[in-house]
Amino acid sequence: MFERTSFMAIASPLAETDAVASLPPLQDHFMVRCDKCGKEYRYEPSDVFRYEQRPPDSFTPHPLFEEEQ
Repeated sequence: MFERTSFMAIASPLAETDAVASLPPLQDHFMVRCDKCGKEYRYEPSDVFRYEQRPPDSFTPHPLFEEEQ
């Protein structure tokens, strides 16, 4: 995910995945809170994509992307 601003975009990790895992069923927009500034951003399912990066040690998946037990 990317935080949208007028001048730049910042990746916002939502979950860890692999190259073949499917997205969860996202029917509508959802909100994501920025860890850095605390502001909430609205995203559409079409905004979600895979991006390879190492998550920070304190990473917690977004509730929509947590694995079901």
